[in-house]
Amino acid sequence: MPTKPWSDAIYLAELPARPALLDDLSTLRQLQESDPRHIVLDFSQVDAVNSSHLSMLLRLRQLTIASSRQLICCAVPDGVWSTFLVTGLDKIFHFSEEPGPALAQIQMS
Repeated sequence: MPTKPWSDAIYLAELPARPALLDDLSTLRQLQESDPRHIVLDFSQVDAVNSSHLSMLLRLRQLTIASSRQLICCAVPDGVWSTFLVTGLDKIFHFSEEPGPALAQIQMS
């Protein structure tokens, strides 16, 4: 997964399409456990998510909140967005249209 430290305080993760998505989210969770940072998740390449992906996203969110950090999902395609809407997760995650504004939002807060 192209997860890279964007700064000393932020990870920028360009998430892949399935099936590698779950492995990459797991890797990002491990990074967050050892070196907590704000996280921007770029969903632009993701074609669909399932319950395992959502579960891992919720765990990642929990770790991020526990370390007083932010997690922002961005560039979410319509098919993935509909899953967030149907499950009600659109109300608990923060979203941005593109990675740039998400990174700026974190830096401004």
